Amino acid sequence: MDYFDETYPEDIRDFLNSLLKKATEWARAASTAQIITSYIGCFLNIFHIFILFRKELRSQATNILIIGIAISDFVFLLYYVDGGAWDLLKGGVPTECIPPDSLIRLIWTWVVFILKDALRRVSSWLGVFLALIRLVVTMINQGRYTIMEFKMGWKPDERWVTLYCWASNTLTFSCTMFPPNTTYPWFERVQNPILDNYHFKISQKFLLIDGFLKITPPVFYPFLAVGLILQLMKARDGRRILMRKEDEHEMLHITRLIICMTIAYFLAETPVGISYFCQSVLMGDSYGPLFLVNYITIILNTFLVIHSSIHCIFCFFLSSEYRKTIGSLFGCNTRQNGVGSSRNLSTSS
Repeated sequence: MDYFDETYPEDIRDFLNSLLKKATEWARAASTAQIITSYIGCFLNIFHIFILFRKELRSQATNILIIGIAISDFVFLLYYVDGGAWDLLKGGVPTECIPPDSLIRLIWTWVVFILKDALRRVSSWLGVFLALIRLVVTMINQGRYTIMEFKMGWKPDERWVTLYCWASNTLTFSCTMFPPNTTYPWFERVQNPILDNYHFKISQKFLLIDGFLKITPPVFYPFLAVGLILQLMKARDGRRILMRKEDEHEMLHITRLIICMTIAYFLAETPVGISYFCQSVLMGDSYGPLFLVNYITIILNTFLVIHSSIHCIFCFFLSSEYRKTIGSLFGCNTRQNGVGSSRNLSTSS
């Protein structure tokens, strides 16, 4: 089927149709990879959250930001786990033998989708906030300053969750029985009738604003990463004469952790943000470009799923206290070397 209109030259149209066909196949493969990765990622994030809530690691306020990121990652992956489990249950069953979704199932799917979309944004902004705090700390860390108290650590998490849950549910839907008064109901989401006359304009503007908001956090990551790298180089060259050896070691390792997380956020979030923005711009055009960008977005979402699954790996390899906590959990005593280790995964306060 030709999804591209005749405004395109024939050779370009043939190329785009071929690319669309390939993108469809890649998107299916990417969806399978996302489901498999999400199962692994959910397991890792449950263990990651458990470790972060240990007494040894939860005593610092900014560590709460990393806990917020871990919880956001888990809920984001839960959406793919839920979809994969449902597909697995329906696998091999003839279509005519599969009952329609119940009202409870539909509401559950709706809630999980809202939380998945909202907490993906929360994770992005918490990453920005975490890198920003680390940058400020490295710039003034010649003394001992309190940047954030423990009680304040949860406030950014709560505010971002509230804001983005509202943003993700702006276009209000409701559940209705279809067809009406049937003895075997089929529930589906329907558009709020108040918005019917303005549905296209509202959807177009919403997607445009949504795309802009999704592309905003990645803009900050390069600047924060460069700033952190410059501060790291300055610390290594100057050796922070006023700092103790263990404080210097702590600062370097924590900064490396935040730099790695910041770069990973940039690589995972930027392509998806650009793709969503392009999708909002192309809305209303012919179906071909919109389908192509949609399939590309599905493929790029694989990087988000992988990224949401590996934060615990960053913490394990770049935080000695994180490794020590895991070791103590399994009864392994770690030998204390001459360099002090930090309880704070993100920053010293």
